[in-house]
Amino acid sequence: MERQAQDPLKELLRQADAASGPPPELPTDFTRRVRHLALRRRHFRMGLGAATAAAIAAAVGVALLLPNDSDTGPRKATEKTITDQNGEIAALRAEVARLEAEVDSRLAAVRHMLALEAAERRRDELRRQLARPDITEQIAREVDEAAFIIIYDADQQRKRQGGRASAIAAYRDVVRLFPQTRWAKVAQDRLTEIEKL
Repeated sequence: MERQAQDPLKELLRQADAASGPPPELPTDFTRRVRHLALRRRHFRMGLGAATAAAIAAAVGVALLLPNDSDTGPRKATEKTITDQNGEIAALRAEVARLEAEVDSRLAAVRHMLALEAAERRRDELRRQLARPDITEQIAREVDEAAFIIIYDADQQRKRQGGRASAIAAYRDVVRLFPQTRWAKVAQDRLTEIEKL
């Protein structure tokens, strides 16, 4: 009976492992708790079988020790003992069914928790992906930086003697190549300033 009871549990665990792919990284405490519940169920079933056998043996022993009254007779005492044993067995079976239902509900809760953890890991991964800078933002920053460097170099050339022509060319390049940046306006202002001189 114990082997038959373990087979569905093992089959469910095997199916859950196959469906979920590689095992998720669970906290050690959570994994230990799940193993503890499975081991506890197995021990309970083993103990239940032993308790049932002990109850039957005790009932038979009590039946043998009962005095043989003329009213009841040994046959009636044995029938009564058997009826009591059947009642105890039925009660034990009902308790086993209740405990199996409880274990099944806890396993369902464990499956639910594993699904929630998988969903949470997926959500965290999506958040990490969203937190990465967008490629267009990165390109815009690099364009802005390139325009700034050209203006900076043009300003340095403008300060040198004979560098006015190359500075004007650099400012015009900024206006032509980077018209959507703030540096295009700066370059245009510098060109206007140079033309006034």
